[in-house]
Amino acid sequence: MKVVKTRNKLFVKSIAVTILLFLFSCSSSVVYVSKDDSYSSKPGAIPNAKVSTSEIKGSRGDVVKAARSFKGTKYKFGGMNKGGIDCSGLTYNSYIKGINKNIPRVANEQYKSARATSKPKPGDLVFFRMSSWFKIDHVGIYTGNNNMIHASSKFGVVEVSLNKEYYQKRLVGFGSIIE
Repeated sequence: MKVVKTRNKLFVKSIAVTILLFLFSCSSSVVYVSKDDSYSSKPGAIPNAKVSTSEIKGSRGDVVKAARSFKGTKYKFGGMNKGGIDCSGLTYNSYIKGINKNIPRVANEQYKSARATSKPKPGDLVFFRMSSWFKIDHVGIYTGNNNMIHASSKFGVVEVSLNKEYYQKRLVGFGSIIE
């Protein structure tokens, strides 16, 4: 009887942990800010050079420009504006503001609606499994030169390098919404 109670408690705990992981959809990492206002996951590391929005042509540039307009916005789970925004809120708003294209609101649904690509272009979506083993729970916008802009739960909207081990371990892939 005691073994059954212990197994039931473990089962209940594992269900609770699974539910918590499912609910907290936009995870992020520690990102260090250097004196020159660049971002990195390691102190003193230099990220890739950022691609100027003026170098990105057409609708892709418009999406990146819209995303960059949110830089410095604090993170807020479920947030949709400059008062606070989460990862999928950033991508959703960047597509609406940038090219007037409506995309799904949740990272996992954005993943399902995007066309997979192995050669991302600026404006494409970048998908991650940060804290979940069964669904996409974080998304950013590729900005070129292996960088992305995303809503970090600790630092708000920042542009970072995808070359960092933290992101590489969790990267699922890239998806294109833009034709």
